[in-house]
Amino acid sequence: MNLILYENDMYELQEIQQIFLSCGIHLSHQDYKELMQYQYKICELFKWVETDSFKWLEILNPILFSGYVHNENYKYICKFIIKNYYQIRIYFDLHTSDSEIYSTMVYEFNRYSGMNVKTLKERTVQILILNGGKRRNEFNEFIYRGSY
Repeated sequence: MNLILYENDMYELQEIQQIFLSCGIHLSHQDYKELMQYQYKICELFKWVETDSFKWLEILNPILFSGYVHNENYKYICKFIIKNYYQIRIYFDLHTSDSEIYSTMVYEFNRYSGMNVKTLKERTVQILILNGGKRRNEFNEFIYRGSY
């Protein structure tokens, strides 16, 4: 994953900064790169091949607008949510959609008013299993999602 910002990427940075700013969070250029690199490192750690370099924004978007994320805690919450999303994603097979994972995580995050995030992953996994989610069998292999 190439994490160097080119001139064309400045437009994307400004759009993402606007999203964060609408939630009352000032996202610096450095923080932007840090979140992109964090997604890359987490995918590498879990041996997950992510084809969308902005997946982290899709994961975080509903959480940012929950009202429980602010300037003082956003880095911790953002990294925690990204890590938990991929831990949950690799646990379930592809019959459990990304949107199911997002919506369940957001529901649980909001249900506890942004508190008790340390158990968010366990609560989300339990709900997804109750809703028919199936466990993935091939945990130790590279997983490719997307088209060639």
